[in-house]
Amino acid sequence: MCICDFTLSEIDNEEMSIHDVIQATVDDFNRTIDHLKNHRQNQVYLRHLYDLIVFMQRDDCFYFMETDPDTFISLMLSSIGLSMRDVVAVVAR
Repeated sequence: MCICDFTLSEIDNEEMSIHDVIQATVDDFNRTIDHLKNHRQNQVYLRHLYDLIVFMQRDDCFYFMETDPDTFISLMLSSIGLSMRDVVAVVAR
């Protein structure tokens, strides 16, 4: 038998915070992609996008995304004609 020291409301708050992190990150990712449509070589936007990608690939909360994070990233990058290789190449300069 497991004796757990938390309440249901704490679980609900944790799930909401995971949802909030996912939503905020996806929103930020989408805004950055929108900026890159018009400014494809902007190093600031590309670096920020790279940071978001690394965060999404490393943080456990993204296991709870409806779409696999790698699939989401690939689809969004391809929507503006970029690949992960393109982003890494610009950021590595």
